Amino acid sequence: MCIVHYNERREGEIFVELTFETVYNALAKEFSDNGLWSHLETPREICGIKFIDPNGTDYQEHVLYIGDINTLEQASKLPDNTNLLLISRGDGEERQEDFRFREDAQSLQRIEKTDNTNIIIVHSKEKQDISGEIFNFIQDLFIGNYKMMNNSAELLNSLIKGRGLKYVVKIGTKILNKPIVLIDSSFKVLAHSENRPVQDPLWNNYIANGYCSYEFIQTVKHNQTLQKLNKNNTPQLITCEASQGLKMVKNIKIKDKIAGYVIIFEDEGSFSKEDSKLISQLSNVLAEEMKKHDYYKNSTGLMYENLLLDLLDDNISSEQTVRARVQNTPCSFGENLYLIAISLGQNLPNHYCVDYYREQVKTMFPHCKAIYYQDYLLVLLDLPEEKMGKEILDKLINFLENNGLWAAVSDKFSSIMEFKRQFLKVKNTLEFGQLLLKGKKDSSANMNQDTDKLLFYESYKPYDLISTFNGQTDLMDYCHSGVIELQFYDQENGTAYLRCLQEYLNTNQNINEAAEKLYIHRNTMRNRISKIIDMTELNLENSQTIFHLQLSLLILEYLRKAT
Repeated sequence: MCIVHYNERREGEIFVELTFETVYNALAKEFSDNGLWSHLETPREICGIKFIDPNGTDYQEHVLYIGDINTLEQASKLPDNTNLLLISRGDGEERQEDFRFREDAQSLQRIEKTDNTNIIIVHSKEKQDISGEIFNFIQDLFIGNYKMMNNSAELLNSLIKGRGLKYVVKIGTKILNKPIVLIDSSFKVLAHSENRPVQDPLWNNYIANGYCSYEFIQTVKHNQTLQKLNKNNTPQLITCEASQGLKMVKNIKIKDKIAGYVIIFEDEGSFSKEDSKLISQLSNVLAEEMKKHDYYKNSTGLMYENLLLDLLDDNISSEQTVRARVQNTPCSFGENLYLIAISLGQNLPNHYCVDYYREQVKTMFPHCKAIYYQDYLLVLLDLPEEKMGKEILDKLINFLENNGLWAAVSDKFSSIMEFKRQFLKVKNTLEFGQLLLKGKKDSSANMNQDTDKLLFYESYKPYDLISTFNGQTDLMDYCHSGVIELQFYDQENGTAYLRCLQEYLNTNQNINEAAEKLYIHRNTMRNRISKIIDMTELNLENSQTIFHLQLSLLILEYLRKAT
């Protein structure tokens, strides 16, 4: 038997020690037929054990001293700052035994009060000397404790090496000598013991697929033991109709939220108390390793989060897999989907800000799905109508202005399979906005519903198209020759004919409106347009020419800002 005190002082910290109190608790279980009495003055770690020397003992603070109560019974004062385990021997008669034991305890209490001394008295009923038996028992506690400390050190070393969850599971398998599977809160398989394969065919299928089946998840969710597991931090032995064999399971918590489960399979040997302690330590080490990843650090533990993250990271290759994963999540995805990407890059001093912004968004849109990814808070809206209403947009703009944030909105899409493609589009929109709108509120990119804080992908599609070809070819080759001629003339003569042409086209060739935007007289504007036509021989009544000119101006603006 080995009882080791395991203390989770705070989240993620692993601490193993043998204390005076745990020695007493272990003795109380092993020697339950004997009478025990204790006086705990000061909580103290125990580092060694010695017998009391009748000729005098140099007492040390963290050593437990074992001896007969008669050794110290006549002392006027017990030693200070130490730990004593004293044996009280009976005389064979039950009443006299009980009386003698109580008398010994009371006599010790009457001795002059010690300073920080802890005392345990164990009663031996038959006048037998059980000091050797007790000494060996406590020595076994130390041996078990040393083994636990060595295993803890190996687990911590696996964390320090930073080789990921699979390596930590590999070390855990080596220590426990049992197969291990690690799953997250959405029942996705994150790692498993390749050095000690799982023998359960059902779990081998889950490992191969990378996630548990819908039927299994539903069965497990109604398992009372699992419900108990979710409510406390102690490992639980679980049996399940859906899977053969006994398993020991421990939840993994990050910020008091369940991030996953570590599952130990019984395999050839039964579970021991040491296994329970080790799986608790393994759980904490895995939690620390998972915290290194933004997803687990900022996750709220909802099942849809992992599905969306897997879509973004290309961890799901087929639509069939997506449908199966969607079935496992207690939510649905409709056909009027919009993705909002809120940029948090410069407004994120710590991960608590993610939680703060996410809760605000969920208050505004209670049925939204929100995840944190690559410095963006991604908000997936599933709307009953095809278009975003003014009420939604007003709420969103107010939130962005109050928090000094800005965001981009995707086009409507109807399949969750498009989630990554829509993310790349809104991400590009924010990047284009930084390039094209910074310090230029009247940019030609600021179209449609765009505000300073909220951008729409619809407004930036031409720039997204242009950026697709940038680097693959010289974009200037696609500019209208008249635009290139005006740009060269302006550079040589210090004029602004190209700007005049741009505003003239942006205002649908309205001389008065274009003149107001450039702060010049309408006659001046009219003369400049005539000059431009004379120089370039442009036909501004031809729709194809107008389109080519506008595309050319967009290319020039993009290249000017991007370089």
